[in-house]
Amino acid sequence: NRNVELRPETYNDLFLIPLISEIQRNNLVGGSNTGSLFIKDVWSVLPNLHLNAGLRYTRSRVTNELQADRPIPLYQFDETLFRRLQPRCGAERGDPRARFYCSKGDFVYESVNPSFGVSWLPEPDLNLYANWSKGSRVPSAIELGCARDREAERIAGGGRNTGRTPGCSVPTALTSDPYLPQVISYTSEVGVRGSVSPRIAWNASIYQTNLQNDIMFVSLGARNRGVFDTFGKTRRRGLELGLEGGAGRHSFRASYSRIDATYESEAEVVNPSNSSSSKEIGKVNTFRIQPGDRIPGIPRDSVRLAWRYEATD
Repeated sequence: NRNVELRPETYNDLFLIPLISEIQRNNLVGGSNTGSLFIKDVWSVLPNLHLNAGLRYTRSRVTNELQADRPIPLYQFDETLFRRLQPRCGAERGDPRARFYCSKGDFVYESVNPSFGVSWLPEPDLNLYANWSKGSRVPSAIELGCARDREAERIAGGGRNTGRTPGCSVPTALTSDPYLPQVISYTSEVGVRGSVSPRIAWNASIYQTNLQNDIMFVSLGARNRGVFDTFGKTRRRGLELGLEGGAGRHSFRASYSRIDATYESEAEVVNPSNSSSSKEIGKVNTFRIQPGDRIPGIPRDSVRLAWRYEATD
């Protein structure tokens, strides 16, 4: 550390430019349109045994038009930078004087999702059921606008994440928008529900959801930037318990859920903030995700309580 004396003109460069000049980091215009066609029917095999089946076709179109700044930290926005870079597109084509990466995205997704179920009532106030369904989720405009560009990584680092691609300004800024596949889910559920009085009902269920092409936000390991990337397989499984009812003007609801959310594929992730990251030369700040590792950010246990009082009719 050493003392540095700032000349008045330098001081103005550092602090006045951001005040008198517009600093645009990212500008995204995006949209999503979805159309669906579905059919569902219930077949009553017996008065207390019902089968249901459904089929849904969905077609979605997601568009993006993006203008993103070069990965320059805010504190470097001085007069010298503004003279060197021009407020125009072209950084994505290698123009050294262009300040913005510009791109357009237009992606179409289609999916056909079936569902099946069975419901049995051995008693009028007791219902046992089982369901299986396939689902899908189209990447959002921000996920596509901040998607990992593997082609750029191939050019810049031989296919590895070296931190030299533009990436995104964490946490919500954007970069070029390559394609991400839609997330596909397969869910199985078995449950039981019933009532102990006309105003008190309960339910319990266990479920498992397997996802393919799940999307997560990963660090690029440089300049505090990251991207949304397609992960292989993940799984959520757990149980849910619920109780609801009322008395007079009072009503209540209570529920508990236990979720075991895990990665089910191997992956190498760059994250300088992770204490278990590798210190090996050439792999600094990388760590490996193994099948069975918990997904962070998803609470394992959740309890929800609600009470309502009807003050008047």
